[in-house]
Amino acid sequence: MTIPLRCTIAAFATAVLVISGGTAAAAQTEGTDPSVVATQASASVNMTTDANGTTITTESSEGDHDAVEFGIPGAPSEDAVDLAAVPRDLQSGAGRPVASTEIDGALLTSYASDVGVQTLIEIADAGSPTEYAFPFEMVGGSSLQLQPSGAVFVNDATGLPAAMLDVPWAFDANGAPVPTSFRVEGSTVVQVVDTSAVTAYPVVADPDFWWIVTNSAGCLAEIAGLSLVGAKAVQVFAKADRIVRAAAALGKYYDALGGKIDKVIGIFKKWINNKASLTRKQLTALEGLIREGAKIFFNAVGLGTCYSLVKGS
Repeated sequence: MTIPLRCTIAAFATAVLVISGGTAAAAQTEGTDPSVVATQASASVNMTTDANGTTITTESSEGDHDAVEFGIPGAPSEDAVDLAAVPRDLQSGAGRPVASTEIDGALLTSYASDVGVQTLIEIADAGSPTEYAFPFEMVGGSSLQLQPSGAVFVNDATGLPAAMLDVPWAFDANGAPVPTSFRVEGSTVVQVVDTSAVTAYPVVADPDFWWIVTNSAGCLAEIAGLSLVGAKAVQVFAKADRIVRAAAALGKYYDALGGKIDKVIGIFKKWINNKASLTRKQLTALEGLIREGAKIFFNAVGLGTCYSLVKGS
């Protein structure tokens, strides 16, 4: 695995992003007047910097939820974590950085994605912080809810998920996974990165914000309710794996998607919000799996609402 290197925001000055017919303008916001700096297929992203710090505002293109604002810790920086070096299966952001900050040697860079915004944290050394607080501006009765999977839902006033922070990941300079998790403190999400004496620096971690497509909320809620770690999850997934492999027609598609339940579920989450975020190989394999055995797969894992969603599509 290649760990991102720092680059300068100026290096992106002429970049224009095109995803699924959406275009992200290569512009930054100065002062307190917000302007759209990225517009994607399913979301727009604004950035403002003032005396109170750097704030990201993202809004779903569906227009059925209030915009979400959250702060990025640190002071504005001209450096940026290079998204191009992040493995393809971990990328959701693209194009020019929307915002970049630095705090005690750690660099945080946000990129617009087709469904929200991805922020990369580059932890330079053992002297850098291991906790990063992202304060959310909660409006209209919205609230944050930590899920068993480790994801965080942004619920609307009715308690339904309008958006989410996906399960976080972190890797060190050798490509070894570093334990990381979210903690919710009122209206603030704190990402904790548990480095140790054997951690090779720099470490890169990722909080990834997604808007939830309205008709997929129940399915994503089911997925977030799955705990992808622990003995119980191992047993459930092992049983589901045997069920899926017992269906001969599903094997080639299952293996093409990584041959593991959690990998297939991760790819399916991307498919829900924007099919264009998948590679052609992933898209072909997932659609084959759905076509040949959606009922077997989703019911084996316990995702009945997801089966209803794909059956309707």
